[in-house]
Amino acid sequence: MDADKIKNFFIFHIEKMVVVVVIGLSGFLVYSGLGKPLILEKNQPEKLTEEAKQVRASIDDDHNQMVLENREPPFDILARTNRSTTAVDESPYKWPYIWEPKNIDGSVRRQDPVFVAPRDLYVKGVIGTIAVRSNSGDYSIKNLEAADAVEVVEKKVVKKKKKRRASMEDMYGEMEMGMGMDMGMEDMYNQEMMGGSMAGPTTAGRTLDPKFDFGGLRPTATAKGQKPVPEVAWFIAGTAVMPHKEMFEAFEFALKDADGYLPTRDIPLYYNLELQRADVTDRGVDTLQDADWVNRGNREIFTYLAKDYWAGVSKELVPGEYRDPALTSYIPPFLLDDYSTFTLHPLVPLTVKKETTGAAEDLSNLPEAQAVIPGEERPEAVFALPGGGNPYQSMPEYGMDPMLQQMMQGMSMNYGMGMSNQKPVEYKLIRFYDFFNGRDKTTPRPGRKYVYRIRVGLIDPNFPVSPVMQPRSSTLSKEVYDRVADLLITADKQRGDRLKGRLFQRWTDWSQLSEAVSLPNPSEFFVGPVKAPAAKPIKIGNRDIPYSRDDATAKLVTSQFDLSLKARIPLVMDITDGTVLSAKGTADLVDPITLEIKKLPDAEIKSQATVVDLEGGQPLEITAEENMTVPAMILLFDDSGELIVSDEVSDQEFYRVYSYAEEKGE
Repeated sequence: MDADKIKNFFIFHIEKMVVVVVIGLSGFLVYSGLGKPLILEKNQPEKLTEEAKQVRASIDDDHNQMVLENREPPFDILARTNRSTTAVDESPYKWPYIWEPKNIDGSVRRQDPVFVAPRDLYVKGVIGTIAVRSNSGDYSIKNLEAADAVEVVEKKVVKKKKKRRASMEDMYGEMEMGMGMDMGMEDMYNQEMMGGSMAGPTTAGRTLDPKFDFGGLRPTATAKGQKPVPEVAWFIAGTAVMPHKEMFEAFEFALKDADGYLPTRDIPLYYNLELQRADVTDRGVDTLQDADWVNRGNREIFTYLAKDYWAGVSKELVPGEYRDPALTSYIPPFLLDDYSTFTLHPLVPLTVKKETTGAAEDLSNLPEAQAVIPGEERPEAVFALPGGGNPYQSMPEYGMDPMLQQMMQGMSMNYGMGMSNQKPVEYKLIRFYDFFNGRDKTTPRPGRKYVYRIRVGLIDPNFPVSPVMQPRSSTLSKEVYDRVADLLITADKQRGDRLKGRLFQRWTDWSQLSEAVSLPNPSEFFVGPVKAPAAKPIKIGNRDIPYSRDDATAKLVTSQFDLSLKARIPLVMDITDGTVLSAKGTADLVDPITLEIKKLPDAEIKSQATVVDLEGGQPLEITAEENMTVPAMILLFDDSGELIVSDEVSDQEFYRVYSYAEEKGE
């Protein structure tokens, strides 16, 4: 048979097969039952009832005699008594340790505060002139000839209608003038206190109007007799914030309710700042390894610059309560140019009161700075002077924490006189710099891109600087005790020196990485007035379109920092579309130290920056009395190949300064 026939057979005969199986099973059950005995032959109801009555009657019979004959065991009362008075062998139950009763301690143990990392890191490339110290006081620009007198341009006098009352603009201008005079007198006073004058040596030649001096100070001779000289500073500056209030609350949460709480010790005391940089020119940030990070500074290095290299510091713009000497580095003595663009932070407010200039501060007493090696800090190199004393006591405006100030007073550690900060500010400003040095290959290099990160070191409240202020071990939690015990062993090996070996510093986590940044281009350009060519209307469709054969022309100051003269060289150029911003000629440049204007013949500025497009100069007929035009706007490729847009309105102030427009009467 084939498969189909077999399949059809089962389909058509399945009912018959089921019937056969049922019949067979029934026959088997009947056959099995025929061989079984009848149940009624052995189990009759009357017989079962009789057997149950007999069992019940046997239960009610008395069986005491059968049981009592065998229930009389021998009992020796004396032996049992002796056994009960015999001591039990305690050896199987003896505990090898002796339990001693102790009182329950309900005190709260000291914990380690949770440290918060710095936040909102901003970096910026900066180039400018600063004042540094020199024994001779000689510098190249000082020996140049005085600049020639400028030719004053006669202006057409435009008669204006008399106003019945002064406008708000006039009033505001008078206020600004008054403020400028006040600031000038303040600077002069501070310079006289330092034994110098505001504008340096007197000269019969031209000098820059002091109102165009946007720098932080007028440098003078230092206390050691050294003289200020200019130096080009090419660096990357950065600011961030330390969440001081959040850190303060973390200290309170971990320590305030604990046994042995001391307000002057158990508060955030900042001790150090560590800066690291990584090169990301040819790689992504996500590929950075630990070996790619280079240490670029700490608190002592920045203090060294102010103490032994800079000729003073610029006046501070941030209130003292938002600064800390361990975090907020001094502002370099920036000359002529505005320094607020790289020293402030959007989360930190500006000062609302006049503060003394940095030039009035004597930094000669600052301690000698040494490089800090993590884990091997030597606080006496920073806080202690020979014979004791506080190296920062001449700088109270820097907002020093009380306990930190006491630590600096000869390391006396007189905590009893301190006061804790009951109302901490939201943030403390972090400020740092990474300067270019042609002789040091570890400094940032032109054309490279970098990212930065920072972390902050604080004094450990559970293992402070002084052994006298060490919290009792009984007040520490188990985790803290285990950590501090190892530190105590290390410090105990250096009993001859109470500070050496005490690793009292703890670090926060690293901050988030900054944006990529590079050193800025030494060349800068400032757009001046534009002149639109004559145009004729051409009718296209229903519209009149102005058309001109010539391109617009404009004045522009191209400038470049000269590394030998240590100053900015400005040259005025006439530009149009396609102009390459290289120029030669006689330049009038400002001596950054004396503000005297010097003449540099055969000055040359080499640049590959090119003007791509120039617009503006068309008349703005707002009123018939004012001859106003559309401000100039240029699009150019700079030396690095990036597109830059500049406009006359933004550059007007700097253009007028470096083109000496006010002297010329323009």
